[in-house]
Amino acid sequence: MKSILGGVVLFLVCFVFVSVGGLQAQTTFTFDVNVSCADLELRSLTRSFFSRELRELGDVRVTHTATPDYRIKVIAFKEKRRWAMSLVVTAPFGGISAAELDAETTASLAGYEQPIEHSLTSGDSINDLGEVIRQFVNDLNREVLKPIRKELKKK
Repeated sequence: MKSILGGVVLFLVCFVFVSVGGLQAQTTFTFDVNVSCADLELRSLTRSFFSRELRELGDVRVTHTATPDYRIKVIAFKEKRRWAMSLVVTAPFGGISAAELDAETTASLAGYEQPIEHSLTSGDSINDLGEVIRQFVNDLNREVLKPIRKELKKK
């Protein structure tokens, strides 16, 4: 009798754990960050700042897969102490997750990327770089990711 009661209690605990876990599940957004820059310090810092700021959002994974949800493409250059960069965020497959597409559709859309966000920015010192990237990621979060999270919560 004890073993049956113990089994029932274990089943109920597992059921509640799985049910609550399912309610809290959320989408993880994947980003690929590609930085083109001849200056190694600027390239390294830019990639590092983007990775850190994106990860701090909590539901973002920075990856180098062929089918991320979003790509951030950066072209940067540095002249003496000043720097400038072009930032473009695109959504491969026009914003549709590759996981939702069949193989034929994925092949037909290969290479198609919808521009989502863009910016041209510069700074007087490399010390400005972290704040500029922080603001860009915050804007991206507010304008692109938060509306998606809100829609997912409705479902």
